[in-house]
Amino acid sequence: MEQVPISPAFVWRCEDCGIDNFEYCVPATEEMLKDIKEQEGFYEFESSPFDETTNWVTFPDIVICTKCHKQFETFEPDDDGDDDGIEEDSE
Repeated sequence: MEQVPISPAFVWRCEDCGIDNFEYCVPATEEMLKDIKEQEGFYEFESSPFDETTNWVTFPDIVICTKCHKQFETFEPDDDGDDDGIEEDSE
């Protein structure tokens, strides 16, 4: 059997036409990595998963549907599974 390389990607559903779309991951910038390190507390340790052998990626800021060509801004869903992008009041 022949082999092909595989790459990480993101899937999203178009809110207008309903088809699933796939987007390649975007390489994380040095500024993004710095922010992640600080948020996760890796700056406190001598070793971390952030080194020159690791390819850190993120999702694209904007996606365009391959069928209807509508453009959308992206966001990361909340950890609680709520993917509407709206933070709920905690009372």
